[in-house]
Amino acid sequence: MPEEHGFKRPGGYDYRQVVPMPVLSVYSIIRDCAKRKPEREKIGNRAQNSAAAYELPGYFYFAAEEWRLLIVSEKNYYVHESAFADDGCNIGEGSKVWHFSHISSGCQIGRGCTLGQNVFIAPGVTVGDHCKIQNNVSIYEGVELGDYVFCGPSMVFTNVPRPRCKYPQRGTEFYVRTPVGEGASIGANATIVCGHSIGAHAFIAAGSVVTKDVPAHAIMMGSPARQRGWACECGETLEEALHCPKCGRQYTQTPEGLKEEQ
Repeated sequence: MPEEHGFKRPGGYDYRQVVPMPVLSVYSIIRDCAKRKPEREKIGNRAQNSAAAYELPGYFYFAAEEWRLLIVSEKNYYVHESAFADDGCNIGEGSKVWHFSHISSGCQIGRGCTLGQNVFIAPGVTVGDHCKIQNNVSIYEGVELGDYVFCGPSMVFTNVPRPRCKYPQRGTEFYVRTPVGEGASIGANATIVCGHSIGAHAFIAAGSVVTKDVPAHAIMMGSPARQRGWACECGETLEEALHCPKCGRQYTQTPEGLKEEQ
């Protein structure tokens, strides 16, 4: 594989010395894919199919697939063929968008994120680095996710406090801001009522309904959600003295929640 195209040989093997003709055929198809951009998906599929047709070992097949998805398309992120990433969206390096998801124009998705099946990201949304958004989650304009935020399956964000079909409220001026701090976790089927902030490393239990601001590191449970303790950055429940029995971190309480002692 020519080095000028940035192709890497997994495991450091020179495949041309192992299975010369089949591999060179796959290589040539992938090279064509890099040069002929309008047909790159079609040609990339040919590369993968050729690897299978020649009955190459499994690592050849998956290498061809990885090159097709991540390199020959000249993108450093992955969008499944059933998903839609609109022109004008910005997806960070190493992020993956899975089946039936829709990434709208004008949104910003950070590096190393994973967006599961049937995820919707609205225009104007900001998603930080290394976030994980599970299946069936919609993130509407006004929501801002910090780095390392976890959104559990089918959890819900809102962005209009009092929606009425008869009196539409469309546009940025109607959408209320809902910031979610770094490292926060929101459990499956939880609902975040718009206009409330979720502090860094807070933990929202599954099925909870958040109707007020959540302090940093707070554990929230119930409907409406009430605080039931404090969570360490690592996720462990803190002891009464605000000490983590798992990683040893020690915290001090502040008006905004907890702050780690240095």
